[in-house]
Amino acid sequence: MTSREAMFLPEFLEKGLDSTTVAGNNLVKTKDFPVIKAETDGDGDSLITPTLVLSVFALFIFLLGLSRSALAQKTLHILDIILFLVIGLLGCLITFMWFGTDHRDCGDNFNIAWAWPTHVVAALMLIFRKKIIPNYFLAYSIVTLIILISWPFLPQQLNPSIVPILAIAAWRSWKKTKGLA
Repeated sequence: MTSREAMFLPEFLEKGLDSTTVAGNNLVKTKDFPVIKAETDGDGDSLITPTLVLSVFALFIFLLGLSRSALAQKTLHILDIILFLVIGLLGCLITFMWFGTDHRDCGDNFNIAWAWPTHVVAALMLIFRKKIIPNYFLAYSIVTLIILISWPFLPQQLNPSIVPILAIAAWRSWKKTKGLA
């Protein structure tokens, strides 16, 4: 190993930086790092959690979907585009990390079962108001419902914070199959 390659090892990097001088002054002035502890309110649990925020968001979309006003329908259309675009981009990221990189921890990620990369195309079809293939959204709503029902039996533990998003995605997909969106 060359000296340059050895600098990537933490101990050698520390020794190298300790002995480095710039214009006669040491580069490292002190090695004391202040420890800053985060203050907690007793048990450290916050009332605002991702699950709560996403549940409120899902409830808002559900209640908005019950309204028949033109403003509510336009808002739902925009939220559908955002929802499916974000899910599709997440699916693209998962697919890239799985197949396009050497990160072994990213392989066999079952989140791809609900984060379909093809949702990017579906979101574009929603933007340009193209005729949406109802079978696509029907298949997605069925798969998403199966994931929600079989959650405890899945081989990979999924984050419980995504349950509200999956529920709202399944419901909005179902609405797209019925032409009620």
